Amino acid sequence: VKRFHSCILVESEFFDKLFHTSKYREHVTGVIEIRERSSNIVDAAIQFLYNVEPDLDKDKIGDFLDIAEFLMIPRLKAFCVKWLDQTKMSNALIAICLPLCTLYELDVPSVSDYIKKNLIELMNGVELLNIDANSLQNILSDQYL
Repeated sequence: VKRFHSCILVESEFFDKLFHTSKYREHVTGVIEIRERSSNIVDAAIQFLYNVEPDLDKDKIGDFLDIAEFLMIPRLKAFCVKWLDQTKMSNALIAICLPLCTLYELDVPSVSDYIKKNLIELMNGVELLNIDANSLQNILSDQYL
């Protein structure tokens, strides 16, 4: 159980709706229970509303994009996109980033540029063997590729 300021939480459309829509019990109680996500990730996302930036890495980026979508925090999503764009890409990181870019409809220039420059190597390697059909379609829909 943690206490937060509702005036900070309402930056999230998720919290704003719960606190300000009378049909939700959270409107009356002021208590929100989130069980569907890791408590560490939820806490870090809320801390982000207090301007505490999370430490992102390739293993956590998917969780942070997920919680940014779930809690409807566009600024956190933009923070994740910026991190992706500024991170040195590799074949292994592309295998992680490409499905995220497809799933969350992200435009990350460094991902697109890396794929364009290294397509032959990526196609000959094993990193993209397990990407989903939507990610593959995303690559193939690019006119350049």
